[in-house]
Amino acid sequence: MNPDAVTNTLTGWLGDVLGRVVAALLVLLVAWIVASILRWLIRKLLNAFHVDERLHSDGASNGVAQAVYWLTFLVFLPAILGALGLQALLDPLTSMVNSILSWIPMIIAAIVILVIGVFIARIVRRLTVGVLQGFGADRLGARFGFPQLSAFIGTVVYILILLPTLIVALQALQFTAITAPLTSMLAEMLAAVPNLIAAAVIIGLASYIGRAIGDL
Repeated sequence: MNPDAVTNTLTGWLGDVLGRVVAALLVLLVAWIVASILRWLIRKLLNAFHVDERLHSDGASNGVAQAVYWLTFLVFLPAILGALGLQALLDPLTSMVNSILSWIPMIIAAIVILVIGVFIARIVRRLTVGVLQGFGADRLGARFGFPQLSAFIGTVVYILILLPTLIVALQALQFTAITAPLTSMLAEMLAAVPNLIAAAVIIGLASYIGRAIGDL
């Protein structure tokens, strides 16, 4: 065996391994820089919108920032494995990362839908409660032993708005197995609303007439 050939082979192999390791470390450094910048930006943005205060949570913004931080590393991981020449690990990992990234737009869309739906539901609930209180619904409800009638109706309106919002958000996530029964349930609830209102009116009138007759 030629010692020079062995030496040249080992030198070339070590040089190739060292080059791959250096390339992987450089990609890892870039990933760390990008991840750190994104984490800082997300944290600043969420703090600017007072997300923790709105959600009544002490670590919501930090949790989202940390999730973005590690997700960035996950995105760079195929490049790191590619630099190291670990093709056996690269192919399934690339497929997994692509699947995760394909979910991100759907998750963002679902979150946006939920935020908008909750915002609208809260506004409509406040308007409903304010209008009913202005027309004396609580005083009328107090006669029948239900002094918080306006708040109750406002909550019902809130739920009726929030349920379709939840269904649309789940549809954005392509959860058809869940959205189909929820849509059917919501349709049945909406169909029952007129009957419930009529029943409440009849019960209220009957109670009022009964009290009036009792007083007489």
